[in-house]
Amino acid sequence: MVDALAEGKLVVALMSKGHFTSSGHFIVLRGVTSDGKILVADPSSYNRSEKEWDMSIILNEASRRASAGGPFWIIGNK
Repeated sequence: MVDALAEGKLVVALMSKGHFTSSGHFIVLRGVTSDGKILVADPSSYNRSEKEWDMSIILNEASRRASAGGPFWIIGNK
């Protein structure tokens, strides 16, 4: 995922309970900083969208019940 973000691709993430939601919620991973922090676009929170996140938080809070290839979908040209 980090490689995809570094290439300018987006990653849709289905999140479970944690920093981003109390029940279930989609966010978009929109980039990665030079020190490996993840930039998100969270439609429910401007403040969370302005923060830089550790990948471990995103991986730990990703939904374990996602189907259809989720909880992460990389979007972008090959």
